[in-house]
Amino acid sequence: MEPGAAAILAGTSAQFHDANPKLYAATVQAFEDAIDWISAHPGDAVQTFVAHEPRKEGAWIGAMIRSPALVRFGTTPRGIQAHAGFMHAIGTLKTRAEG
Repeated sequence: MEPGAAAILAGTSAQFHDANPKLYAATVQAFEDAIDWISAHPGDAVQTFVAHEPRKEGAWIGAMIRSPALVRFGTTPRGIQAHAGFMHAIGTLKTRAEG
């Protein structure tokens, strides 16, 4: 994956979105709030991660959170076509995704 590519995606069907507009909006807002908090408080984000990481090995996460070349937090998917191409090449996706 390219640096800064989306690593976690959340999605839903149009049917769920249309039937639950308040829940959908609240979920999107929660993601945006979390992204804003991580960006504004990278040290606290690292401490939170390490506190919940079973192996307690989190020194590397600080470098990642503070480096936009490695990780960029946002709600806009990035690098998905390249990732889907890789997944198709290794057989995880049966059908090649068209972008």
